Amino acid sequence: ELFEIIKNICYDSKVKKIPDHDSKFSFEILAGLVDGDGYIYPSGRINYTSSVYSLTKQVEEILFSFEIKSNLFYSDAYRLNFRADLPLRNPKRKKQKKGLG
Repeated sequence: ELFEIIKNICYDSKVKKIPDHDSKFSFEILAGLVDGDGYIYPSGRINYTSSVYSLTKQVEEILFSFEIKSNLFYSDAYRLNFRADLPLRNPKRKKQKKGLG
């Protein structure tokens, strides 16, 4: 079920959205999106970036469901800044994706 949710987010880049899902997958969806389109600063601040407003709003709603405050703004893309004490990224996997590990 989680695979289908992720596949639907990535299937059509013009219509990216998080489909209806069981809330138990919210953390995994958030972690996957931050891993792919986010950046975690050494200070712990997290930035999620997307060119799709509706997807960014859905990520904001997931953050809200975890009682995490965020700041949404637009510069060259839609960006969400937030702080969370959650293990959102697997550093080994990120290095492997960049060919560093």
